[in-house]
Amino acid sequence: MPQRTSEPPRVALSEGVADKGPGGWVPLELDISTELDESLRELAQQNHHSVEDVLVRAVALYRVLSEQARKGKRVGVAREGQDLETEITGF
Repeated sequence: MPQRTSEPPRVALSEGVADKGPGGWVPLELDISTELDESLRELAQQNHHSVEDVLVRAVALYRVLSEQARKGKRVGVAREGQDLETEITGF
């Protein structure tokens, strides 16, 4: 694969019903950095999931965080009954 310099990542979604695979899946071609590829593969391996599973879970988490942030709620990491240890911002 050719090395990318300053080009932004490229995403190509197939369009139309004829392109949908089994179960309603749509093929996706995504150019990502080597670092992101390594992170995805590492997360998948550590958690015994496929890279596709990691991406699906990441989108689901992003959706929840975005919805809660739009409602004016703070989102982050905390022990039960404690203040946020880490706040996740930027949604």
